[in-house]
Amino acid sequence: MKIKSIKDLIEQFDQTSLTELHWQEGDFNLHLSKLDNPLNLLPVNPEKNNSLSGNKGENLENLTQSAQQEVEKPHQLEESKNEESKEDLASITSPLVGVVYLQETPDTPVFKNVGDRVEVGETVCIVEAMKLMNEIQSDISGIITEIAVKNEEVVAFNQPLFRVKEG
Repeated sequence: MKIKSIKDLIEQFDQTSLTELHWQEGDFNLHLSKLDNPLNLLPVNPEKNNSLSGNKGENLENLTQSAQQEVEKPHQLEESKNEESKEDLASITSPLVGVVYLQETPDTPVFKNVGDRVEVGETVCIVEAMKLMNEIQSDISGIITEIAVKNEEVVAFNQPLFRVKEG
């Protein structure tokens, strides 16, 4: 795969609501992720991946390494800043894979905003899976400190949707 094709693929991925993409073409593997904790995929045989024709393989390896470093930098800084505060917070997580909706319909207000109080059993969002709308109810009481997803974003099983300071 050519570097220009990789750059185009990254730009297109960035403009979608997808959170992860894995592309394999022959011996070439590419994993893109917008998640806080993406899967760490390492090549099974690094020597084989470097055997791409001449300089192109080195360029690809350098691009991959620099991209990985850029991806890790912001997350490391963000994690160290928020590590202490997030330890005190509980999460409302998605019980299934699907598309999250933070409001019942496009013309109604969101279920919850940052700073709102949430009680056990209260609906906080909807996750659509296989054309079924599943109301997600809080299993904790407290104040919402963070909405960890965007409206109409694809969410994974057990992915944090809201962070809540219990009490």
